[in-house]
Formats: sequence, structure tokens, C-alpha cells
Amino acid sequence: MNTEEVIANLNTIIDNQKVIKENQEIIKANQEKLDALLANQEAIQANQSKILENQSEIISLLSK
Repeated sequence: MNTEEVIANLNTIIDNQKVIKENQEIIKANQEKLDALLANQEAIQANQSKILENQSEIISLLSK
């Protein structure tokens, strides 16, 4: 392997490291979005449970 090939390979490595860093940033941002979606899903489930409780209470009040 000659000097030019070594330099080309090093430049390729540097470029690949930049792409890896960019991909890591994208992954981090996506993970944050997933975490937010999970929190929203948990909030929705809590709201659904509360709706069911309220519906039961309404039915109970209406049947009196």
C-alpha cells in the first residue's frame, strides 16, 4: 500500500467517523422522540382509565 492509498483510507475513515457521529445524533433525537411518545401513551392510558371510571360513575348516578 502506497502513501496515496494510506491517505485515501485515512480520509475515508474520517468521513465514516463523521457519518457515524451524525447517525448517533439522529439516533439520540429519535430516542428522545420515542421517550416522549411513550410518555404520551402512558398519559393516554391514564386518561382512558379515568374516562372508564367517570362512565361507571355516570351510569351509577343515572341508575339511582
